[in-house]
Amino acid sequence: MKKFITFIILFAGIYISKAQDLNAYRYVIVPEKFEFLKEADQYQLNSLAKFLFEKHGFEAFIEGEEMPLEFVQNRCEGLLANVANESGLFRTRLILTLKDCNNRVVYTSPEGTSAEKDFQTAYHEALRNAFSPLGNLNYNYRETIVSGRPEINRIPETETPKKEVSEKVDISPHAEVRVNPKPVVKPTVDNAQAGNFNFTKGDNLFFLEKTSNGYSFFQKGMAEPFAALIQTSTGNNFIYSSITSKGMAYFDENGNLVVEVLNPQSNTLETVLYKAQP
Repeated sequence: MKKFITFIILFAGIYISKAQDLNAYRYVIVPEKFEFLKEADQYQLNSLAKFLFEKHGFEAFIEGEEMPLEFVQNRCEGLLANVANESGLFRTRLILTLKDCNNRVVYTSPEGTSAEKDFQTAYHEALRNAFSPLGNLNYNYRETIVSGRPEINRIPETETPKKEVSEKVDISPHAEVRVNPKPVVKPTVDNAQAGNFNFTKGDNLFFLEKTSNGYSFFQKGMAEPFAALIQTSTGNNFIYSSITSKGMAYFDENGNLVVEVLNPQSNTLETVLYKAQP
């Protein structure tokens, strides 16, 4: 019995130590491409990682995106994320790690696994499972001085450029996921095409209008757009923002507009397809 109690105390101590380590960092940087993938944001895995970090309370960015001035001046305010692929023949296995500015590993997740056969479905499920223990750490950023950080003059909160936090994709095992049998580079729309980019959903007609940072999304007959598509740094994905929901959007190989938003009540992914018209 004493041995069991000792084990529980040691485990709790390690658990609290991990939480305290993470609480000292405000930002997480997600690479544009994980090493085991062939192209940037393949299977939307990097976008999903960014979304999951934001869901757990971090300020997350994908490499190449505009960073807050505080982080630019002091990289030790953030952690660098990586995902390692330890998959076997029958199971997909992903492990999340976080390193500080001194290349010290401050967090390693348990193995996230999936038995799904389709690559995108398996990677999304495995990554979501790898992220799941972060929720138990109750991350809450607390400003402190970490060994290796240069002490600099803090920038007042009112002067720090704010980056709008955008929800992307939280994949549930029961959520409907549109999957391609092999990696597909999603086409984007250029200025010449935008004026003729029309869609249907049910009996309703929709169209896109080009803006300085993406597109406005209109239903035919309405004077004002009901949603906006904001271009991301990867070029193939858009942040979807409407009055009632936020998520992500992209064009599939047939030119259809696919919008994915998280249902906050059921915590499941909802996918809406707008079919491209000739």
